[in-house]
Amino acid sequence: MTPKVEKHEHHVHHEQKKDSEVINDEKHEIKTHGHLSDLPQKTRQEKEALMDEGLEAIYGDHTINFEKLDRKENKLTTLLLTSIIILGVITATMWSGFFVYTKFFEPTRDKEFTLEIAMDDTIVSGQKAQIEVLYTNPTNVPVAALELDLNLPSAFRTYSFNQEPTDLDNLIWDLGSLSGMSDGKIIVDGVWIAQTPSETPVQAHATYKPGNFNSNFEEIAVTYVTTLESTLKATIEGPEEASAGQDLLYNMKIENTGEEAFEQVLINLDLPEGFYLQDSEPSLAAGGPAQWTIAHIDAGAIEEITFSGTFASNIESFQYFDATISLAIDDRSVEQATAQAYTDVLANDMTVQLVANGSSSNTSLDIGSTLRLSISLENTEDIPIEDIDILLDFQADDSIPIKWSSASLDDGTISSAGISWSFDLIEPGEKILLNTSFPLDSTLGVGDADQFRIVASANYQGRTVMSSPIEVSINSQASLSTSIRYFEEDGSALGNGPLPPQVGNTTTYRVIWNIQNSLHDLENIRVSASLPPHVIWAGNATQDIGAITFNDSDKTVTWNLTSLSAGISSVNGSFSISITPDDGDIGSFIKLISGSTLSAKDVTTEQTLSRSTDSLNTDLTDDAQASRVGGIAVE
Repeated sequence: MTPKVEKHEHHVHHEQKKDSEVINDEKHEIKTHGHLSDLPQKTRQEKEALMDEGLEAIYGDHTINFEKLDRKENKLTTLLLTSIIILGVITATMWSGFFVYTKFFEPTRDKEFTLEIAMDDTIVSGQKAQIEVLYTNPTNVPVAALELDLNLPSAFRTYSFNQEPTDLDNLIWDLGSLSGMSDGKIIVDGVWIAQTPSETPVQAHATYKPGNFNSNFEEIAVTYVTTLESTLKATIEGPEEASAGQDLLYNMKIENTGEEAFEQVLINLDLPEGFYLQDSEPSLAAGGPAQWTIAHIDAGAIEEITFSGTFASNIESFQYFDATISLAIDDRSVEQATAQAYTDVLANDMTVQLVANGSSSNTSLDIGSTLRLSISLENTEDIPIEDIDILLDFQADDSIPIKWSSASLDDGTISSAGISWSFDLIEPGEKILLNTSFPLDSTLGVGDADQFRIVASANYQGRTVMSSPIEVSINSQASLSTSIRYFEEDGSALGNGPLPPQVGNTTTYRVIWNIQNSLHDLENIRVSASLPPHVIWAGNATQDIGAITFNDSDKTVTWNLTSLSAGISSVNGSFSISITPDDGDIGSFIKLISGSTLSAKDVTTEQTLSRSTDSLNTDLTDDAQASRVGGIAVE
């Protein structure tokens, strides 16, 4: 037992030593704080006694049972875990219910409403057709504000409906509400008319509001209809073989094989090059295109068109006639059928060729210019050809604006039929060339034609061979003038500064462009000029139409106009420029602007017109008042 006591005492001694060290540390700390070092210090036993009193005041004099505290803590934990589990079960049940509802009870977007178009996918143009638009509500939820819009080809000819549209012009039905598990249909009967060949869409569009939603939904159905042919048929019959110059007759038939009549049937005939159309029934305007309009063709009816003509002497091999049959609907043509015929043209023993201003095709000329025509004849046979009469024929509905008295005819003779020549004999392989020229009038008068046709023919041995005809068009009478002024006509100043120009002083002038036009509309009009290096752009540009701009990098002034109607005879554009003469300019006129150029496209002849004016200087010839003062630079 003694050793245990010794150990205990040693332990107490150690604790006391430790306490004394703490007290010494506290004393040391107090000493370091100066005036607090004199306060009385509590022993460890006193501190423990104070702590016991505090605990007793809180818990009483009962001994604390920590085992009971652990039990209470376990109950609280169990309660919390149970609550979490219950909430989890409730949440899972709610989500499961939502899933089941949305899966089996709430209608999805795909099942709310269906829209379908039922019709044949291939239909002949001109054939009767029925279009059914089926709409279905496959759920128990009704829909409201149901509206259906049917988009048909514009050429579709509507006859009847099973239910009249609310908006007949736009084919819109206001169907109102549709109960659950119900459906309906719109039926449209009519005649299908479409381009051949084509694939044409038919579209139905529905908007509606489901009973369990506050927003609108829409459905679209589209089907495509293939149209390969029409009930309108066309054929062309004519000689399969012929010689140039031979009179040829062709017959074209347009047949309505369907059960419905057609209105405004257009026939366009594309003639082969070198074919000279002489006559037709129904008749055509002289020089006009080979186009006919049939106002009405009954079901089962046949309409015929005949035309005749000859091939030019220089034409040979297979030549094709192509016809296109269309319907005029809403300012457009809907093609229905085509037809083709051919003629094998054999080489001729005499060739006649016509060239106008260096071209054997259609040409255009400016008024006041000269039309130069050359006629070439050649005997391609091995034997001579005798008694040949040549005729150059000018064809127009109005007076042709040619100065006949000034024409050069190469020994030809003018008659009411045209210009004629006669030859007794043309040897095998011999060529004859006739050169003529015809100056045009400087202006077009009232009743003058702005387009005419020319054809040359050779008559021999009871037959006539002709050249390919040439269409001659007169270009629009467009002109450009450029002037520079210091004063207006009434004497008011347009410019400023000294006049005549003085060394070291700045003088400003006004440049005026004027475009005049008549006969045809113009488009893509452009006027331009360049300023010399010593001339300054002063701006202040004005124009009746279009826009005037200046490019400082190359000192180019440009006036652009998109179009100019023939009804507007004159338009002006103007801008200001200035100069400051130096000693080198004394005693001379100073150049102010380069030559101006005009380019424009004639809408009728499709030719690009070009006009130009000369450069101008300080000698203001268009300004009488300024000219009297003078334009030579002075000191």
